[in-house]
Amino acid sequence: MTKKGFSTLEILIATAVLTVTLSAVIIVSFSSQSFMIDSKNGNDGLNEAQALLEEAKNSAKIDFDLVQNKTETNGIFTKQLTVTEVDAITKKISAEVTWQNGEKKVDLYSLVTNLANGPASNTCSFVLSGNWNSPQVHTFALASLWPAELPTDSNGIYTITGLDAYLGKLYITADSSNSVGVTKKQKTFFVLNLATPTSPTLLGSVDNDATTATGLAALHVGQTYAYTISALSGGSQLQIFDITYNPPKLIKTFQVSANVAATSIFYKEGIVYLGLANNSSGPEFYTIDVSDPLNPHTLGSAEIGSGVRDMYLHDNLMYVASGDTENIKIFDISNPASPVKVGKYISAYPPSGNSNQGNHIFVLNNTAYLGRTGGTNEFYMLDTSNPNAVSEEGSFDVTGSTDVVGLAVRNTLAFLATSSGQLQILNIADPLHITNATGSPITLGNPASVLDCEGNNIYVASNDSAGRGYITVVSAQ
Repeated sequence: MTKKGFSTLEILIATAVLTVTLSAVIIVSFSSQSFMIDSKNGNDGLNEAQALLEEAKNSAKIDFDLVQNKTETNGIFTKQLTVTEVDAITKKISAEVTWQNGEKKVDLYSLVTNLANGPASNTCSFVLSGNWNSPQVHTFALASLWPAELPTDSNGIYTITGLDAYLGKLYITADSSNSVGVTKKQKTFFVLNLATPTSPTLLGSVDNDATTATGLAALHVGQTYAYTISALSGGSQLQIFDITYNPPKLIKTFQVSANVAATSIFYKEGIVYLGLANNSSGPEFYTIDVSDPLNPHTLGSAEIGSGVRDMYLHDNLMYVASGDTENIKIFDISNPASPVKVGKYISAYPPSGNSNQGNHIFVLNNTAYLGRTGGTNEFYMLDTSNPNAVSEEGSFDVTGSTDVVGLAVRNTLAFLATSSGQLQILNIADPLHITNATGSPITLGNPASVLDCEGNNIYVASNDSAGRGYITVVSAQ
C-alpha cells in the first residue's frame, strides 16, 4: 500500500496545439507582429503545460497519492491540472494552460499507472469529488444481507474485526467469540460485491476453522490472496486465503510465535508484516516471505517492547503504532530480513494507563497521521522527513474520551473512526487549524472497529453491545 517506486505509463497528446496554430494564422493576415507574439505565447503555453505534466508524473513516482487537482498562475498564463481516476491503479492527468482571458489554450494529458505495485496498491482515491461537507450515510447490519445464509446464529451476532475494500469487493473478517447458542460459528470471512456500494450483495462466505470457534482479527488483501490473522491467542497467527475461489479457500496457516496473539497485518509485494501483542519471550514484529503462499517462511523480526497496534509501510520505512511512550517506532525494512529502527515519535502528552497510546497510523509522503487512544489530542499530523527527529505539524482533540480505531487521508480531508461511535471528517488543509469539515461528527450508532476506503467511498465497521456487526458506507453528495 505504499506508493513509492511506481512506474509511469505515459501517453502525451497535444490536443490543442492546432487551435493555437490556427489562431496565429488568422491573426497573421492582420498583423505580423501579432503573429509573432501569439506564436511565442503558444510555445510558452505548451512549455507550461508540459512542465505541469512532468511535475505531476514526478509526484506519482514519489507517491501516487500526491497527484491531485490544482490551479496556479504564471504571468499571463493560468494553469490547471485535473486528475481523473481511470481505475484503481491508473490516473488521467490533464494540463490546461489558458491566456488572453481563456481565448487561447493548450491541453495536454498523460496516464500515470501504478505498474510496480499493480493491483496490490491502495485503492482509495486521493482525489476528492462531490460534496463532503454533507455526505450521504448508509448503514446496514452484516447479517441482514443474507439471513438465510447464516443459519448458525439467529441473533445475527457477527462481530466485525476487519475489512478491506479492494477492486470492487469488500472483504470482511469476523470474530466468533460472541456466538450465541452454538459451539462454533460457520462464517468468519465474507466477500461482498460493491458494484453498488450502498447496496452490497454477498458473493461468498467461509469459516476459517471447521472445528473450533476461533474467528479472524484482521486482514490485508493483495492481488489473488487475502492475508488474515487468527483471533485466537497462539496457534497459527497467519491464515492465507485464495480469493480466486468462491467462497475463498483457506490454503495455508503459519505460526511465528507460540501463545501470543497477532494484532496487526500489512502486505506488500510478496511480504507479510505481522504485528503481535506484547511478547515477553520474543519479538512483536515479523517479516514473512509469502511469495509462495503455500510455503511461507520468516525472514526477520524486531523487538517493539509492547504490543503492535497498527502498521503502515511507506518508502521502505515501516511505521509501527504502539501503546508505550514511543507512540510511533520507525523501521528501515530495505532488507526485510534485518529490520533496523531508525526513528520514533514521543508525544508531549505521554501514555497514562489506557490513554494517549498510539493506536492507528497512516503515512503520506513526509507526513504521518497518528490516531491515539482517548486522552489529550487523539489525532496528530507529524513531519517525518527526518525519521530520527519527528516533529509535530498539528493536532486535534476529538470530542470526548474516545479512541481513534480507523484512519484514512484523502487530499485535505482526514477520516477518523472512533470507539465512541463517530466518524470525524476533518479539514486538515492547515495543520495548525484543523476543523470538522461536516460541522459535527457523523453518528454511527455503535462503537467503530475499523475503517477503509476505495475510490470515493468510505467504509466503516461498527459493533453493538451484543457484538452484532454493522457496515456504514459514507459517500459524497
